[in-house]
Amino acid sequence: MERDRYGGFLAVKSKATGYFRLEMVDRRWWFITPDGHGFIAVGFNHASPKFLEASYNREYWDKTLPTPQAFEEMAIADAKAWKMTMIGYGAVKPRGRFPYLLRVTFPGPSCWMPEPTYADMFSPEFEAACDSAARTTCTPAAEDPMLIGYAMNDVPEWPILGRVSKRRAMNWIDHIKSRGLDSPGKHAYVSLIRQRHGGIESFNAAYDTHFRSWDELIADGDFVYNVLLKPEIARADDEAFLSLMTDRYYEVGCQAIRRADPNHLLLGEILDGNRGLPREVLATARGRIDALSTQFYGFLKEQAPFLESWHRDSGKPILLADSSFGMRTEALPEAVGPRLHSQEERAREFERYARQALGVPYIVGWIWCGYIDASAEVERRNQHHGIKDAWGNPHEPLSSRIAATYAELFDIASGK
Repeated sequence: MERDRYGGFLAVKSKATGYFRLEMVDRRWWFITPDGHGFIAVGFNHASPKFLEASYNREYWDKTLPTPQAFEEMAIADAKAWKMTMIGYGAVKPRGRFPYLLRVTFPGPSCWMPEPTYADMFSPEFEAACDSAARTTCTPAAEDPMLIGYAMNDVPEWPILGRVSKRRAMNWIDHIKSRGLDSPGKHAYVSLIRQRHGGIESFNAAYDTHFRSWDELIADGDFVYNVLLKPEIARADDEAFLSLMTDRYYEVGCQAIRRADPNHLLLGEILDGNRGLPREVLATARGRIDALSTQFYGFLKEQAPFLESWHRDSGKPILLADSSFGMRTEALPEAVGPRLHSQEERAREFERYARQALGVPYIVGWIWCGYIDASAEVERRNQHHGIKDAWGNPHEPLSSRIAATYAELFDIASGK
């Protein structure tokens, strides 16, 4: 299938605007290239020099890639050889040369953080941090037609109400509720609670507390530990506050990106599909993003009902933004994702998933998690199992299977 200079399929025609956008054409969602042709985003994430700097391969790579630019050249050449159409987030940012994705990181907890930081999204400091992150990442790329768009935080740890965490002592809602007078978030919580309960006596009756005023509640952070008399009321209050939190978070973050770059797509946070997507997040995000991005490990037959419901509830196309199939080895004892038993299995499951997922009309891409193998030395847990080993040798038959499958990308995406 003949392609335009961005990798778009000439057979899928739409309006050329000079930047990537999204559109449904003939009942299928597509990215539309700046020249106005259909595009499916397939590539890899985590192309980073850190995987070349371990004790066992640093000397080899120092000789093989003598300049910083050489790593980027290698990554772009590999993506093209594997018939990929873009490069996902990581250290490689091929401005003006090859389609790519950028990630803007705002303050807030992520599932990968051993010790998360719980931002107060109602504070001026949060606004300033978002504005600074957007200016730093987005402003230099604002006029680059090769940029597809921006993802926001990686697997943000939004509370899933009713789910008890074995890792965290407290969720993001309770972290804000436990703050004091100097927290704008605590004031926002109490303002909402006053609207919902009317008087402090109603709150005390529901929460088994004895506050004499709302000011006392603002100052007290320990009430979150109280035994609740009416947990169904507290659950409804937390749902309402989570909606307020997500609305504020997306409003500040998305506006910061739009100010820094009004030209490119906003692909939202990379939400953790395996953990679940809170409905409050979906309800807030759908009005402010162009596509729904998710990191979702596993096989499509289990994922399909969730993907369908998220697409239906959001009304947005879905970008499978970060997942893969790995295998446990001596170097990768905790390889991220489903752990298969051989490179042959990895190749088979890659092809099965690519053909199934990219044939779904509302899925606009799948970005493979990992370029070059990590190890327990580089990543203590959740090691990335790449398409190449730690010395740059392509894993076979995975590498060849990727190229052969993506050579048929248009036929797969168009249902042929």
